[in-house]
Amino acid sequence: MRLAWERPGVVRMTVKVSELAALVAGARVAARALAAEPGEPAEELARLVDGFDQASRQLHATTPSFFGEASSSLQRRFGTEALAGRIVDRFVKDHLEESDRAFIERADMFFLATADGDGRPTCSHKGGDPGFVTVVDERTIAFPSYDGNGMYLSWGNVLANPEVGLLFIDLERGHRLRCHGTATIDGADPLLAAYPGAQLIVRVQLRDVFPNCPRYIHRYTKVEASPYVPRAGRTVPVPDWKQEPWAAEVLPPAQGEIDA
Repeated sequence: MRLAWERPGVVRMTVKVSELAALVAGARVAARALAAEPGEPAEELARLVDGFDQASRQLHATTPSFFGEASSSLQRRFGTEALAGRIVDRFVKDHLEESDRAFIERADMFFLATADGDGRPTCSHKGGDPGFVTVVDERTIAFPSYDGNGMYLSWGNVLANPEVGLLFIDLERGHRLRCHGTATIDGADPLLAAYPGAQLIVRVQLRDVFPNCPRYIHRYTKVEASPYVPRAGRTVPVPDWKQEPWAAEVLPPAQGEIDA
């Protein structure tokens, strides 16, 4: 991103396509923060964010292919270009349909893929009670970040590179849904009150939503829910590993038992 002064009251901003999603995501967080402050004029910022959002969607809409050149080269090698294109045409959407909403809202886990500013990836499991992922609207989902191991790999990556991938998978029924989008994290999000014990709320503006072939999903049966998921009115137990000396002596003060 480059800023250049043009004349009093006017600054020209030049943004790379790769930077636009991060700019929109950051502006949305700022707009929510301003809106929460009495007397702050958030309307103009909201108007600018909507303008950037529309520009971002138009750029994605004019992208010549859903696939990068590397994926396309493998499709050509194995003769799957027509199949891959047909799947995109028939199944890839930029929003959630009612069946997608129902699937996400009954999920008690998903896998999250992120990458840092240098492109180094990590994948993590996110879990909670069924319904811990909120479908805010057809293009936005939100979920809590609970206490973890303190490394903050996923959310640190999001601060550097907000593009994320989510895989929702039902191991009992053999169904899965993939979502790509742009994430923001917010410690003052209005949804925070709905999630006892949450440290942050993560919102994802969805770009791609599509089902995935289930044939290699092994079927599993759920044995029990995790006792560590924060719930209102009960004390969350401390995991065994946090009570071991190597960890206990370096835990921050708030890392003891949490009365959620």
